[in-house]
Amino acid sequence: FLTAEVVDSTQTITFSSTPNFNGTETVYLMATVNGKTAFDEFVITIDPVNDAPSLVKIEDQTTNEDQTISNLFVEANDIDNVQSELTLTVTSSNEALVANSDLSVQRIEGGFLLSISPVKDQSGSLDLYVVLSDGLLEQKDTFNVSISPINDAPVASTLIPQDATEDQSYELIVSQFFTEPDDEPLTVDVTQQPDWMTLENG
Repeated sequence: FLTAEVVDSTQTITFSSTPNFNGTETVYLMATVNGKTAFDEFVITIDPVNDAPSLVKIEDQTTNEDQTISNLFVEANDIDNVQSELTLTVTSSNEALVANSDLSVQRIEGGFLLSISPVKDQSGSLDLYVVLSDGLLEQKDTFNVSISPINDAPVASTLIPQDATEDQSYELIVSQFFTEPDDEPLTVDVTQQPDWMTLENG
């Protein structure tokens, strides 16, 4: 795990180790002068240090309005800590589209599963900020979530029409009995329309 480079002109030795190695190594020295040789040895101790956890880049995501992104795998590992010692925190840049309370993280082998539930009837684009921590060091990532709009059906209201009077003209604004979530123009049709009724869409 250790390599050494000897510089005769300065009588120095430079040691280097493989990445993430820690522990002890015994070094044996041999010096020769005029045919005579001497030996020596000493121990080098390489103290461990805490390395930051590793977080694989998360790709941008696309979903439809009212559709949850389920079980998005977030790959995370740490050479110095076990999986149970890692925490993953995810926050939303726009809680009007995705609330922090609607971001679910589950720890599994090799990383985490992330579920993202958009706010009902909302569409648009936002960023999610991801922080992986081992309690001392962190790795961060940001990815985009695009929520595409879908056409929602009109919703019937509970309004009750006023009574009409015999032999008198009666006008009813039927749009007041429906709500259009997407603010699109409404078209109203009547089934089994009587001859005396007229219907205008405008």
